[in-house]
Formats: sequence, structure tokens, C-alpha cells
Amino acid sequence: SSDAIRYLSQQDKRIKYYKFNKDTDISGNTNQGLEKATGDYIVFCDHDDAMDVHALNEVAAALQADPTIDIIYSDEDKITDDGKWRHEPFFKPNWSPHLFLYSNYTNHLSVVRRNLVTKAKGLRAECNGAQDYDLLLRIHGMNRDLNVYHIPKILYHWRQAEGSTAVEFDSKSYAYQAGKKAVETFLKLRDIRRLDPRADCQ
Repeated sequence: SSDAIRYLSQQDKRIKYYKFNKDTDISGNTNQGLEKATGDYIVFCDHDDAMDVHALNEVAAALQADPTIDIIYSDEDKITDDGKWRHEPFFKPNWSPHLFLYSNYTNHLSVVRRNLVTKAKGLRAECNGAQDYDLLLRIHGMNRDLNVYHIPKILYHWRQAEGSTAVEFDSKSYAYQAGKKAVETFLKLRDIRRLDPRADCQ
């Protein structure tokens, strides 16, 4: 709750609590938060999902071992709306730029170097529904040879709230169109004229 966050911010100065006067959409609200961020990395997570209690420790350990990492993602599973049952574990493959072009399989938990997010100018409202996928595709489109690291542990629990794509993949038809736009933007950034297995997606 907002009261809990406000209380924690008073106990730990690293935690900042802001209440925005203007509520926009998921991209607009996230961008407002990004403007306030001061750390070297941004951790993306939805307000109704849950992270493992060790998630940030695992991220910190990975960065301590290799400070050149630009993007981190972890395995995930789903959690029922009441939070009582975790199921459908998703053990992801290591980073594949070709696979990512066809599917946002990295998804949760996502950690991205902040200057890359700033360079990409944050999220785009026209891609709401696939705004995180669009952001990562644009970051990859603008930067070659990024260091992407996979933590092979379930650190994120995707809540199956009513109406969520965690319950029914095609529950948000606009998300498909947003994802299509995200891929088209990536192809333009890399000047790729058609999808071809031999295309340069590195």
C-alpha cells in the first residue's frame, strides 16, 4: 500500500516515495517514475505481481560478479490472484536475439541499465500492452553487443488477476498490435527490410 511505502521511505533513505498529481496510462505513469530514478539500473515489475525475497540480492550478486552487464532477466512462474498457489514455472533459455524478436520471453524479472532507458526515452504510449517489449527492442535496436545475462532462477511471480494475460494470453488484443509495432520499430532501427533467418539481429 502507499502507506507502507511511505513508512519504508522514512526508515530507509534509499527508498523514495512520490505521489504524482497526474495519472496517465501505464507508459506515462512509468515514465514519471523513471524521471525520479537515480540508480544505475531500473527494475521493472508490475504493481500486482510479486518478487522473490532474494530477487534483488540475486541481481546485485550478478552485477558484482560482472559490472559490464546491461540487461538481466530471470525465470518466472505464475501465482493465483489470492497469492496461495504458484504454478506454471517458465525456465527460460539464455539470451537469443533471434528468439526475442519473435517472442518477449525475457519479460519478468527485467533489469536494465538506466542510461540505456534514458537514451531510448522511456516507454511509448502507442505501444501500451507491449510497452516493455517495445522498450527492450528499441534498446537493442539502438545498441549492438549489449551484455544480457540470464539468472536461471524463479525470481518473479506473475499474478493471475482477472483480465490479465497471465490468465488468458489473448485477453488483450491491443497488446498483439502493440507488439507488432514494437517489432516493426526494431526492424527500422536496424534497417532490416524483411524477416529472414539470416538477418542481422545481433
